[in-house]
Amino acid sequence: MYLVAVMDWHSRRVLSWRVSNTLDTDFCVDALEEALARHGTPEIFNTEQGCQFTSQAFTGVLEAHGVTISMDGVNVSEGCPVWGYSLKRWTAHTRYLDDSGLPIDSHRVENLIRPKALGRSNWLFAGSLRSGQRAANIMSLIQSAKLNGHEPYGYLKGVPERLPTQTVSQFHELLPHHWQQPA
Repeated sequence: MYLVAVMDWHSRRVLSWRVSNTLDTDFCVDALEEALARHGTPEIFNTEQGCQFTSQAFTGVLEAHGVTISMDGVNVSEGCPVWGYSLKRWTAHTRYLDDSGLPIDSHRVENLIRPKALGRSNWLFAGSLRSGQRAANIMSLIQSAKLNGHEPYGYLKGVPERLPTQTVSQFHELLPHHWQQPA
């Protein structure tokens, strides 16, 4: 069984859907036409790169409604979208061959940005405005501790331990940029 769903990315609402036991294009086009009829025409339609979504029947419906088609930068007219993506970016993909200082892959960068990307999507569902604000405050403390060279767990554990003994004039010592690990 195959499921196709037309969704609004902003609201994450399913506008229409169809199920089929074949991978033909018709059920995808039916779902698309229903979404356009019920919810209007979007400016941009971001679609998958499968043959059902790159077919003339599917893209023709979007073009007839004057919708810009986006496939994450891949041109529909190229024979195979996957090769088209690689060939258009061939110089960037092979740059590491000319500069031995460049890594062959981007795993290190991906691992560095993953917490921010995951956090960005997770904070959308914090439950309430106050919960989101609390989560943002904690994340700010963690990142500030990291930027100031502190181990976040030790910092977050040490602040509540020292808080009862601090006077009001010493509160600034609990901030990450003034923090001194107890001896």
